[in-house]
Parts: sequence; C-alpha cells; structure tokens
Amino acid sequence: MTVTAGPFQTTTNEEGNYSMYVDQGNYNVVFDKLGYMSVTVADTFALAGVITPISIGMWDQNYAPGFVHAEVMANDTWCAVTWALPAGPYEIIMDDGEADDYFIWSSTGNMDAVKFTPSGYPATAIGGRIYVGDGSFPGPFLGTEFGIAIFDDDGPNGLPARCWTPAVLP
Repeated sequence: MTVTAGPFQTTTNEEGNYSMYVDQGNYNVVFDKLGYMSVTVADTFALAGVITPISIGMWDQNYAPGFVHAEVMANDTWCAVTWALPAGPYEIIMDDGEADDYFIWSSTGNMDAVKFTPSGYPATAIGGRIYVGDGSFPGPFLGTEFGIAIFDDDGPNGLPARCWTPAVLP
C-alpha cells in the first residue's frame, strides 16, 4: 500500500505498518492500494519530532461484471443469467519472500522471466513496479542499467513473440 502526505510518500510492509518522516504541518494523508478504495485522513497535523499514529481500515473495490444478460426461457418458469468477469484493474504480485542475488541482475547478459496468465485472459498490463534494493547491497553493481519488457504469448505454442513497452532503467 502507498501512503502519501503532501510531497512525502512511503509504502507499508506486509503487515500494513509504515513510518514516514515529514516536515511539521497539516497534511491530507492518503492510503492507496490497487483493488481497494482509497482512504484519506484529512487535516492530520504533524509536529516535528513527535510520532503521529494513524490507523485506518480499507475496503475492497468491487468491480461490476463486464456485462449481465438475462433471458426468460420459453416456458416462463426460469431465467438464464450470464455475465462476464469484472474488468479490474487487478494487481499481480510475484514475491517469493526471499532476497534475490543482485549479482544475477547486474551481470551483462543475465535475464529472468515470469509467465502470468490472468484468470480473465486476455488481459492488458497498465503498469509495473520492481524493487531493486535499498542501496545497502555491497559491491560495485549499484547503478547498473537493466531492461524490462512485457511479451505477448502470440508466438508458436504460446511462446513469447511480440514485445510491449521495453524499458531500460538506470
């Protein structure tokens, strides 16, 4: 989840806990998580050097089905109802809970791939986020460029073929 107070921003840990240092002042503190309704705690006053605890609850963002169709059957004793899966957006998270060896990511020519097939396939990817460390990793690899690409499975036998949104990150 993302927590924003004015120009300051942080993310929560797996338990939903966070800490954020801000300048003294009033803030609208906004809590955002994909698939949930945003929560705003208005006019929160932060005093320099004083912890200001904020505890909130979040609710699922319910997405309506893509379509609903009801058809009364010939004998008028029942109705057939069909519907499409909700349209999202949904978040796909891949985290095995283990810190990966950054050497794999920082050596020229190394690569990794993950295949996701959403339940309502086909799907459209609208964004992504990758955590590449907090700067505490020892070694000369900090600042190494690497690339990210999303491939469609429109190749032979569902293999990757067409590439979408290739990017190189510093």
